[in-house]
Amino acid sequence: MIGYLFLLPFLIHFSIFKIYPLFSSIYISFTNWSLMTLKSDLVGFKNYSDVLSEPLFFTAVKNTLYYSVFCAAGVVVFGLAMALALNIDLKGIGIFRTAYYIPVVVDWVIVATVWMFLLDPSFGLINYLLRTWGMNTHQFLQDPNEALPIITLSSIWKGVGYYAVFYLAGLQDIPDSLLEAAKIDGATKWQRFRYVILPHLAPVSLFVVIMATIGALKIFSQIYIMTKGGPARATTTIMYYFYEVAFGYMKMGKGATIAVIFTVFVFVIILIQRKVMGKMSGASGL
Repeated sequence: MIGYLFLLPFLIHFSIFKIYPLFSSIYISFTNWSLMTLKSDLVGFKNYSDVLSEPLFFTAVKNTLYYSVFCAAGVVVFGLAMALALNIDLKGIGIFRTAYYIPVVVDWVIVATVWMFLLDPSFGLINYLLRTWGMNTHQFLQDPNEALPIITLSSIWKGVGYYAVFYLAGLQDIPDSLLEAAKIDGATKWQRFRYVILPHLAPVSLFVVIMATIGALKIFSQIYIMTKGGPARATTTIMYYFYEVAFGYMKMGKGATIAVIFTVFVFVIILIQRKVMGKMSGASGL
């Protein structure tokens, strides 16, 4: 009974702020609840039919998948590269490890504002350099073909230090005897990396990919601050689409429908990730 008493505060909190909102959202998704009319009648699967028949929804899904895939791949590649660079015995290496982690603790509002300033077509640093080199200025965030890749790049820049910490811990957990044995057997640096380091980092990579994907699927702040879903809906993601419907148009029933679909969407993606990456050597035990 003492154990259950200690668990009780968590169970109450979890039930109120997790379980209840989940089932409440599912129920609301079957209604036409609107904050403008305060009308809330059961409409069955009408909201689901409306959402799944809108081209904008599939545009949001496509943009979300694009961002998630490249953002997750970016933090894995650059996070591992950063960890390898920081995993050396060098005097003052702690300073570099701290410096590379600073973008992680900076709030997204500040990061997005700085990137917007750098890319500003009138007084931004990048366009200033282009003019200095005799090149034409460019409206980066106003270009439908470049806005989302730029936001993806800014997200990688901000988050790579966070995931590098996990890779750095994984690298330091590899026994030195394995690397020394491979070196004695004549393995090159690439062979030691390919056949010793990578297999031991498989569980870390699985964790990083899953966490990075979940974080990327929930992208909202940088979209809201930098582009407002534009230009020409090129950066409208599922979360921003939900925000527009639920709080812009005040259609909470339809917004809840998007939230429920998004939850199923994330669940399926994570299951696929675990199945695929679980086949990697060493990752199946995670």
